[in-house]
Amino acid sequence: MKNPITVAAALLLALLSALPSEPASAAAPAAARVVTEAGWTRAMPAGATVSAGYLRIRNTGSAADRLVKASSSAARSVELHETSMVDGDMQMRQIELLELAPGAVADLAPGGMHLMLIGLTKPLKVGDVITVTLQFERAGRVKAQLRVRPLGATGP
Repeated sequence: MKNPITVAAALLLALLSALPSEPASAAAPAAARVVTEAGWTRAMPAGATVSAGYLRIRNTGSAADRLVKASSSAARSVELHETSMVDGDMQMRQIELLELAPGAVADLAPGGMHLMLIGLTKPLKVGDVITVTLQFERAGRVKAQLRVRPLGATGP
């Protein structure tokens, strides 16, 4: 008969090896899945300290989620903004969060919602790619890539 401690150790080792390599808290819950695509920003002239970031955000999960924060090493701060016409004037205001219903798509595009990259840490040059981290209530942190397009670009 085998030693009970050896058998218990072998069972414990088998169970541990079957676990995922990342802790459960590092993965988003199955109901919370957000993906980003078509991210871009514009090259800015020397000395510019702000730019805007655009992308498509999809909630592919089965639960509603909210974008509550954004950050990037390319800027001191990143804010969600919305541009709209008010009494014939174009106005921009900060939005505290973006709600995404299950299956919803949010297009952050020129003339509408966008990310404001404030306090650029380096010039944005055509061809560069910057990373923005989007923080969602359920899905957690989602990385988005913004490809730097020419100054007059209107899309990705």
